[in-house]
Amino acid sequence: MFSAEAPSWSFTRSKAMSECPRGAWFAYHARSDRDFAARAYALKDLTTLPMAAGAAVDYVIGRAMKAHRDDGEALVGLATAGVRLFRRQIQNSLAVVPEIQNGGRWDRSSGKWMPPLQHHYYGLDLGDEAVARMERRIVECLGEFESGAVWERIRRVSPAAWHPLGKMDGRDVPSFLTSCGVKVWSAVDFAMVDGDMAHVVDWKSGVPSPSAQEAARDQLAVYAMWACRHYGLRPERVQVQAVWLQAPTAWEPQTVDDVRLRSVAKRIKAEVAAEEARLEIRLNVRGRRVQRKAPRENFPPRPGTKRCVECRFRELCPEGQRECAHLQTTAALAV
Repeated sequence: MFSAEAPSWSFTRSKAMSECPRGAWFAYHARSDRDFAARAYALKDLTTLPMAAGAAVDYVIGRAMKAHRDDGEALVGLATAGVRLFRRQIQNSLAVVPEIQNGGRWDRSSGKWMPPLQHHYYGLDLGDEAVARMERRIVECLGEFESGAVWERIRRVSPAAWHPLGKMDGRDVPSFLTSCGVKVWSAVDFAMVDGDMAHVVDWKSGVPSPSAQEAARDQLAVYAMWACRHYGLRPERVQVQAVWLQAPTAWEPQTVDDVRLRSVAKRIKAEVAAEEARLEIRLNVRGRRVQRKAPRENFPPRPGTKRCVECRFRELCPEGQRECAHLQTTAALAV
């Protein structure tokens, strides 16, 4: 069936393609295959415990920023609100999963602010310690945000200079086109203009390991590219910062050097070209590309116990099922 779209690029998609092309196929191309489209679409919504904790942090930060912008109100008790929201998500997940297991899917308009957990879908035990660890993370992150230097510095700038607050304002994830015409999705957490400078902030609730910090530097380079196009500014007029909320963080935004910007642009172009090469192209009589097909066999699986047990799509993947066959259903996903 020739209906696959031209590949776009995002960090999530890049990570999926590098870890397991078959998993990326289920996430981004299965909709063009009637044998897998419905189930892959439903399973794509499943989330993990750390992602749910991070989403709770992001949501409460968004509420606090919106309250300050719209009403001049300083919300307090953010950590308590975040933990309450996280616990409600776990209960909502338990209620929604049976419907998905019976062939339905999560309804984004249902009022359930986050999708269900794949732990519940696959019958895995969350584990009390894992849940408690995520709750401590939420408390640490929101406590640092509420009393930290970064939020204090942002509040000095008129909210009129803030970029819309994403989902809090009903906005979709912003995208932009690179110089070579690739569509890039960039889920910017917060951006504002202060004087002749634009600032982009990315809230991080995870652990700042060396690999995570290196990935964040590339992510910030993409956000800088977006800001240059959105605000019409030169790179030297854009500053970015990853704010690791598990520890006190100063206001230290920096520009992204040209070497990294060029490196990331080159990476985006190469990865999209590599994914495009996996597609079959059908041309019209004038030789112009008109439709694409994404054959599943062109996106081979890359089985591995940790990778497969954490994969949302393993019920659709024979290789993933074999990899996980020996595991007990009480085995928890890595958090």
